[in-house]
Amino acid sequence: MKKTNDLLDKLEIAQLLLNWGTWRDAGEFDKLRSCYTEDATMITSWFDGPAGIFVDRSVEMRKHQPRDRGAMHLIGGTTSEINGDKAFAETRITLLARGMVHDKLVDATVYGRFLDFLRKVNGDWRIQRRVPVYDKDALQLVVPGEALLLDAERLATLQVGFRHMAYMQSAAGLTISTTIPDPNSEEEKALYQSAQAWLKDKEGKAS
Repeated sequence: MKKTNDLLDKLEIAQLLLNWGTWRDAGEFDKLRSCYTEDATMITSWFDGPAGIFVDRSVEMRKHQPRDRGAMHLIGGTTSEINGDKAFAETRITLLARGMVHDKLVDATVYGRFLDFLRKVNGDWRIQRRVPVYDKDALQLVVPGEALLLDAERLATLQVGFRHMAYMQSAAGLTISTTIPDPNSEEEKALYQSAQAWLKDKEGKAS
């Protein structure tokens, strides 16, 4: 019976994380809020704080962005480890973001992972803490034949895994997060270790 229950939990967690991507991109913000626990925290390339405020800011951004801008989240496979009402999940993602850089319309593509600390609340799985790891990214012009020259010194100051997207987002006035672990870094290793410790701690909160 336990194996069957674990499989159902894993399916529910995978569905939750798929729902997150679908609802975020579709602007279904009330549904998006339901993905989180009340005390959930969230880190993205441009935000670090309570998940509720992340959703609020996403609502405002959507109101003002042109229709040919914004981002899409392609959610890949999820691996999860469960201990009672807690779980830790790692999900492959591809982030497709469109914006302006030096008056040129560009697409940024980021390959990475969502690392999620989850809790079961009233029988349903919810995200309590999300930390992304961005492994690599690229930038390309939307209009063929145009030329784009990036500021190499500025680019070099940004985190390697998502520096091209950060370059684009900072040009739009967004504040870039500095708490995202670099891939294959000591910070990433420590995050995995904290996840294992949290899973074994019956009373612990994701932090």
